Amino acid sequence: MKKGLLGVIAITFLCTVLFLSTNARAETQHDMMNMGPMSTLTVDGYILNYSVQTADEHKKMMTDMKIDPAKMKMTPQATHFFSLEMKGADGKVVDNAVVRVKIIDPDQKDQIQWAEFLKEMNHFSCDFNMQKKGKYGVIVLFKTADEKKHIAKFWHELK
Repeated sequence: MKKGLLGVIAITFLCTVLFLSTNARAETQHDMMNMGPMSTLTVDGYILNYSVQTADEHKKMMTDMKIDPAKMKMTPQATHFFSLEMKGADGKVVDNAVVRVKIIDPDQKDQIQWAEFLKEMNHFSCDFNMQKKGKYGVIVLFKTADEKKHIAKFWHELK
């Protein structure tokens, strides 16, 4: 009797875990689809998912989500929108970091922006003027609530 009951409990637990993980994966893919293609990197235990969209792609995404693009704070001369979702090792969204993003264009000119956390989108964002095709160096500096500073560096290529 005990073995039968333990078997039923084990199967119920397994089915619950499989169902929850499938739903979580679907939500994550849906969130990422809204932002376009995202890339992931890990820095000091923090998981960073980032996306670079053209201003037009971003406006279309906002319209598709029934958000008025006129309410966006994009700089008029900006050509691209940078978004950064940050999660701790526990998987929870980090919304209280101070984030600064620097990009270096193919001509070695740089732009630096403070990224603002958008509660309704659950990510940090800022915009840049990225008119030239080629490789851009991206440096993300962020300070977490524990006052520790972190840095992520990567390349982003505009084709």
